[in-house]
Amino acid sequence: MTCNILFVGYGAVGVVIAYALQKTGKVNVTAVARSNYQTVYDGKLILKSEQYGEIRGLKPSRGEAIVAFSGCKELSSFSPVVRTVAEAADQAYDYVVIATKAIPELYPTSELVAPLLSPDYQYPQPTYVLLQNGLGVEKDLHAALQEKESTRSARIITGAIQIMSNLVGDSVIHSDFSRFFGGFYQDEKGYPSISSGQEKTLHTLVDLLNKGGCEAKADPNVQAAKYRKNLWNASLAMLSCLTRTPCYAFFRDPVTCQSSVHVLLTIVKELIALGQALGYPSEYLQEPAAFVEHYRKHHLEETTAHKASTLLDIEAGRPFELEVILGEVVRLGKKLDVPIPT
Repeated sequence: MTCNILFVGYGAVGVVIAYALQKTGKVNVTAVARSNYQTVYDGKLILKSEQYGEIRGLKPSRGEAIVAFSGCKELSSFSPVVRTVAEAADQAYDYVVIATKAIPELYPTSELVAPLLSPDYQYPQPTYVLLQNGLGVEKDLHAALQEKESTRSARIITGAIQIMSNLVGDSVIHSDFSRFFGGFYQDEKGYPSISSGQEKTLHTLVDLLNKGGCEAKADPNVQAAKYRKNLWNASLAMLSCLTRTPCYAFFRDPVTCQSSVHVLLTIVKELIALGQALGYPSEYLQEPAAFVEHYRKHHLEETTAHKASTLLDIEAGRPFELEVILGEVVRLGKKLDVPIPT
């Protein structure tokens, strides 16, 4: 059976994950490309991947999508790449993958996908998959879905995405891996409940990702997995933003390395203490020294000039994921009375 998947965001993350799914031969992809729409539409997008090779003229592939029209069915004539979600709301989707930056104070997810939440959308609600950094990124979409009577069941798969990819000009530069640890979102009260049917929906996505070359795993402690990923975002990536320095540069000479390690240890100790207060299992919370050493070795081995996406945003003068990466940490610290001074 072929899945229909809509990608909202077709940049550094969306392109790689969409390609992984497409190459299974079991997925039709429609993509909402915003800043790079013309590049994709004109067939000028290039994926340069250590894992997949170089693919020129990469486009999403929608297949022969069936849409309703005046009470009948006909093949969709829409392009697989569009500028807005409204243009893509002409068919049913099994999954809608949100691969945009999570900046809820400016662009709430519920507003991004508003045409799919509208009473005018005549198809069943899809399962939403959030490939976004940060904590609490699910909240506004969860609230919007709960307002719809037909969406009392779990509808949001959230998770930690690990990938080294940058959008540079007309090219997506990707390393040799991508990983996703996902699970259904539940709020603090454990709502909504997760049925066996929804578990199957999660495992179908995980299986497709694995077949496409993205290492994927269903994780019952998905919020702990997201917090583990945020350890890196809130420490090394934010330090990179603050100093306007690529991550690998912190470890290239002994003096800089010593100072960087000291600062990172201070930050990570606070983050680990908060993770413990949140009750996350110990296997998701490395000892601070082990965590910093892992990334020191990783970036010493790194031969490319990869930059954290947040640093690229700052250099380009774009909004970046400050609130969901750091702001939510500070708010949780205040709530649980855990000091987060650094």
